[in-house]
Amino acid sequence: MINNPIPNITSIPNLIQTILEGALKIGMPVVALAVIYCGFLFVFARGNPEKLTKAREALLYTLIGAAILLGSWAIAKMISATVTGLGS
Repeated sequence: MINNPIPNITSIPNLIQTILEGALKIGMPVVALAVIYCGFLFVFARGNPEKLTKAREALLYTLIGAAILLGSWAIAKMISATVTGLGS
């Protein structure tokens, strides 16, 4: 008999929800630190066009990553609600 190593997980949607919650708990502080780092890049650029471009790109990629992180959570919630609604 194979025992479940995560006792609170009883179904695939619960597993996906747990994984996404963990990713959000780790990812959001990383996003906050990345935005702060981008702010330092803007300050240290001091009008240098090359450094300003690098800072803008870093901020853009940080915001895209945050959108993907939050979007995955929203999509998972919608899919979970749909599957739950179809089951009842």
